[in-house]
Amino acid sequence: MCLSTVYLESAREPLCEYVTNVRVSDGRIALTDVMGNEVLIDGSISKIDLIKNTILITDRRIPTA
Repeated sequence: MCLSTVYLESAREPLCEYVTNVRVSDGRIALTDVMGNEVLIDGSISKIDLIKNTILITDRRIPTA
């Protein structure tokens, strides 16, 4: 199984680890981890590295309820 770590590009700060699913809609990115937890981010994907299993995101995380 290939899982990715998602980082905030400007700080290389991990936003979400063990990501199994990425959805993009209306400028928002929804990341789902292996436990089913979801993180919503306003922004865009700047890079996906399938060898290193990393995804770089611009902008900041949105708190979810």
